[in-house]
Amino acid sequence: MTADRLQGDVLLTTVNPVFPDVSDREGSFDIESEAGLMKMTAGFETAVNLSLFGGNDLDDGTPGNVHQWWGNLLETEDARAYRGTTQYLLDNLPATSGNLLKIQQGVEADLAWFLALNVASSVSVVVAIPGHNRIEITVAILAEGVESEFTFTENWKAAT
Repeated sequence: MTADRLQGDVLLTTVNPVFPDVSDREGSFDIESEAGLMKMTAGFETAVNLSLFGGNDLDDGTPGNVHQWWGNLLETEDARAYRGTTQYLLDNLPATSGNLLKIQQGVEADLAWFLALNVASSVSVVVAIPGHNRIEITVAILAEGVESEFTFTENWKAAT
C-alpha cells in the first residue's frame, strides 16, 4: 500500500441507495470501501460535507445555541466548530425560491472557516431548485491555485 493512499480524510458520502441522485441526510454518513479498505480523499469533499450536514440539525447557527454538535464543546476556536446552519435551514425553511438566498448564506456561513483559517483563497456557492422539494448546492473552492467543485442534491425537508 502506498503512503498517498493513507493520507487525507475518509471519504464520507450521503448517497441514498434507493434514490442515488438524492442525498439522504437522515442518520449518519456512508463510508465506502474498496478491496477491504476505506476509500480516502485528499480533497475537500469530506470537509465540505461535514461542514454543511455534520452539525446538530437543531442548531440554527445563532451564538450560544445549546443545540450545537457535542464536539463544539471542546473546540476553543469558533472557526473550527461545526454549526450545520445549512442542514437546519433545509429542515425548517419552506422550499421556495424566495428562501434560496437564505440557504446560500447558510452554506457560506458553514464554509466560512475555509477562509478564516486560510485553507482556501475563495469559496463560491450557487444554489438552485432542480425539482419539487429538492435543492442543488454547488460549492467551488480555490486553494493553492487549484479549484475543486462539489455538487450536493438534497431533499428540502421543510413543507412548502
